[in-house]
Amino acid sequence: MENVQNQEPCGIHGDHDDRDIVISGTPEVLEAWRRAFRVGIAPQLTRKGLQGLAKALAQNDARLLQGATTSPPPLQGLAAEPVQKCCPLCFALLDGKAPDAVSVGEMEFLFAAACWETDKLLGEPGAFRYFLNAVDEWTREQLIANLLPEVRRELVLRHSLELENTPTPQAQPTRRHVVEKITCDLTDAWTHWQEQQSGQSQS
Repeated sequence: MENVQNQEPCGIHGDHDDRDIVISGTPEVLEAWRRAFRVGIAPQLTRKGLQGLAKALAQNDARLLQGATTSPPPLQGLAAEPVQKCCPLCFALLDGKAPDAVSVGEMEFLFAAACWETDKLLGEPGAFRYFLNAVDEWTREQLIANLLPEVRRELVLRHSLELENTPTPQAQPTRRHVVEKITCDLTDAWTHWQEQQSGQSQS
């Protein structure tokens, strides 16, 4: 190489550099929020919950909240009030129901339990905040562009897994096969009867 003096020389004779070194098989490095969602949050969500969140994101539902957990806020005096708006995590925890189907107190309980389980699955205290902080920092357009594909990805993975685990139904016998089976059985029975009669005659 003519320009080896301008590169970092290597090799026994110092006549090679690292320009042609290609490292393959490098594992995918996920952003913190994406890993928190895939590893810590998504496993807790039902199919209906994921579908409800996907629909809200796709339609830019006004009830999808950023910057807070719920509206009204989770205050003791408002615990019995129906939820009007909620964050994406809470929306997914609704299992496909409308936000006003649950109270603020119920939603806060589900939210806290999900955050605790997320930390447990990720093995890091406070790890759920990687996801929540990202959601609150994104613009509305970024929220939809980033989170909707993740939710759809999870739905596709679950559908694929269900197909893999669904046992293949055994082929149902056709009318022809049934007739052939009956004919064969009758033939065997007739042959057996003839053999018995032949044996009795000889005796």
